[in-house]
Amino acid sequence: MIQRLYPSHEIHPIADGCLDAANPPKGEVYAAVFPGLAIVCTRDAANDAPTHLPPHFVREAAGRTLYLHAMHSVVDFFADAIWEPGGTLRRSFSLSPDSGVIEDIVLPCRSRRSTWRATRSSSNSWRRTTTIRSASTRSTWRRSCWWATP
Repeated sequence: MIQRLYPSHEIHPIADGCLDAANPPKGEVYAAVFPGLAIVCTRDAANDAPTHLPPHFVREAAGRTLYLHAMHSVVDFFADAIWEPGGTLRRSFSLSPDSGVIEDIVLPCRSRRSTWRATRSSSNSWRRTTTIRSASTRSTWRRSCWWATP
């Protein structure tokens, strides 16, 4: 799978690890493949707008539902998106306190409506009323992963 995603790169395995630290350094990609599930962690999926995911990732997930999740704790950035098995975008959402809502395509699902609420302030920026924090607020982490299921 990694060779198909990066055909012009020479692929070398790295030591096994845990995907809870899903922030590979530049030049590395983390992947896990299980029956019915493939997970890839790469900086190449970390875009402000999930719809800017390089198309070869969507093609690789053909026939499976593709989920993208990206976050950056330093700037409180968050994004997620879902593509149908045929490659059609179902939903895309991203925001940060400084930029506000960057992308919001298709109405959020019911669970997100109850979790996320945004209000306009007089400065015309967006503020989310529910925040997601890391276990240690001093930690800096950036995660961007996509995974596909049958």
